[in-house]
Amino acid sequence: MLNQLTVYLTDGCNLACSYCYESAPAPRAAPRHHDVSLTEKVATTVATRGGVKTVQFFGGEATLRIDLLESIVITLHNQAERGSIPAPPRFNVVTNGVFADPERVVKTLKRWTIRPTVSLDGPAPVHDSLRRTRRGQGTHATVCANIARLIDAGLPVTVESVISKAHLEAGIGIADILDHCMKIGAERVFIFPVVPRPGDSQFLLAEQDTKLLLRSYEGAVDEMLSRLVAERKWIRWDGADILAAILDGRALFNERRCPAGLSSISLLPDGTLIPCYAFHGLSNDPFKNTAPPNDVCAACAARPWCQYCPGLNRRFTGSSDMPAPLMCAITRAIVRRIAACAFRYLVIPRNGTTEGLYALGLDPF
Repeated sequence: MLNQLTVYLTDGCNLACSYCYESAPAPRAAPRHHDVSLTEKVATTVATRGGVKTVQFFGGEATLRIDLLESIVITLHNQAERGSIPAPPRFNVVTNGVFADPERVVKTLKRWTIRPTVSLDGPAPVHDSLRRTRRGQGTHATVCANIARLIDAGLPVTVESVISKAHLEAGIGIADILDHCMKIGAERVFIFPVVPRPGDSQFLLAEQDTKLLLRSYEGAVDEMLSRLVAERKWIRWDGADILAAILDGRALFNERRCPAGLSSISLLPDGTLIPCYAFHGLSNDPFKNTAPPNDVCAACAARPWCQYCPGLNRRFTGSSDMPAPLMCAITRAIVRRIAACAFRYLVIPRNGTTEGLYALGLDPF
């Protein structure tokens, strides 16, 4: 059985985000036979692999094809009713939050319990400078209004944020993004550094930018711990997951091999299968399980809490097997700050997972 199937409903997008590595084309009508063939490909892919736990809809902008999305959901439910697959999967959709038909999108997601992940890059000034319509208009107000509609419909909203040089120049850090997302009612936040497009230096981080970014992550850890002590609450993000895992004395990622291409695959609009959506637009690696290289990662005290991603490696370094230095530095910064505070005020269980932190003391890196 597959753990996850990511289905690209369209390559078209209604926005023109300044950093988008996909360079998505404007929306255009797709031939109806394309819809039928993609739906059939999804059904066949899922049935031949004994079912799937989660189906994620992606784009472009997935909600531009809310009709195709619902058709695929119905098809998979029908397969489960006929016994072709063990059970209908869970569904989620990644969206920019700018809906052509908000009422229909919200109604469809609620009807089929499809969890939305919405792109929001933080407070309005920086979000609107990066995520604009094709006419150059900011989208923050529209996105926040649609997030409110989703929450009012009873749908838990996850936010994905991209942090870039624009944030650093505006003095907006990780803690500001997390606080903003918490105020609008998001349940969890994923934050990623911008992935520069090949040959595009606009969003490349200079050494000083990288230092500012890492300090921003450390500051977010401090803010999280302060809020947890004072208010007993904080939004879920990577730092919160790492904190919980360290205090439990457990690894966050026990599976040290990437599932891309085996238990997790992606389906493009033309029916092509690729190992992972992170490889979309690249010449793809063979379908394989990629493990972190022992000579690079084995001695790293942050390894138990690092989500090694061959796709991001490929985009940052050109090689799936070469860890992206920036991603490594971010994970280390979070773990370092949590460990320093935890060693000072809390008890970290001592076991094989956390031994690296103990061996290296208060400054494990």
